[in-house]
Parts: sequence; C-alpha cells; structure tokens
Amino acid sequence: ANALCYFRILISFYIVSLLLIYPFPQVKNQIFFWFIIGSLLDFFDGLIARSKNSCSSWGAFLDRLADKTLVVPLMAYFLWPISHWVVIALIGLEISSVIVALIGIGIKTNISSNWIGKYKMVLQIIIVLMIFFIPLDIWQRYNLVILVWITIATAIASFVGHLQNLYLKKNT
Repeated sequence: ANALCYFRILISFYIVSLLLIYPFPQVKNQIFFWFIIGSLLDFFDGLIARSKNSCSSWGAFLDRLADKTLVVPLMAYFLWPISHWVVIALIGLEISSVIVALIGIGIKTNISSNWIGKYKMVLQIIIVLMIFFIPLDIWQRYNLVILVWITIATAIASFVGHLQNLYLKKNT
C-alpha cells in the first residue's frame, strides 16, 4: 500500500511539472489521465492496507501526503484566478493536516483519515474533475467556488477530529 502512495506522489510531481512547463490546453489530456490513475490508486492503497491489516502511522501519513499532493496543486492552479482566499485557506488547512499526521507519527498514534476526511477527498476529486470539464468563466459566473468552501468546511471538521485523537492519545 505504501508503494502505491509513493507512486501517487510521483504522479503528483509529474502533473505539477507539466503545469509549470506547458500551457494547460496542451497537456490537459495527459494531466487528466494521470489524475485519474492517481485517484484510482488512492482507492486501492487503502483497500490493500485494510485487507492486509497493515495500517500504520507512517502509512496514514503517506496516504494523507499523497492525497494533498495530487489534489491541492490542481485546485490551487485553477482556482487562484477566481479566489486567492479560497486557495490560501485550502493550502493552510492541508498543511495543518499533514503536520497533525507528523505529530501522530512522533507520538506513535495512527491518525488515519476519518470518514469526514474521506468525504472531503471525494469532493475534492469531483471538483478537480469538474475543473477539467467546466470552463473558468462558468465557475466565476455560477459561484462554483462554494463547492470548494464546502470541502474546506469538511477539512476543518476532519482536522478537529484528528486533533481530538491526538489529545486523547496524549492524555491516556
């Protein structure tokens, strides 16, 4: 399962390098392909870890990091022109989530994704897929950024749950 997380992180870096080097329309199909592969691997790495009963704090951290590196750069790239605040809030929350996972490793606590975090990730994948198919002007016209704010709200709820887990672990 961890190998799939490492591969998802490599896919993410490849996608970001494509965004930095080429204009998006030239690499849209390639980025879409690799995003779908990364999203599918996200599903399978958790399935494999649970089936082998090999969930660990390092694996939870890797999964979280792989999720962030796959979704956040694409959302930030597309949403920055619409709302800087949305992107800043999203990045801040995701960095905080990774820090909580690192703290969990330090105190030997598995801070795996909770159901709210899984829901948030599904929403983020849907938003990225929408970004591929819905032109930017329609996002602006119909305030589709509200969907991103919903994922930010779910990120906050998930983050609070992780903080509670850390607090309970430290006080037991």
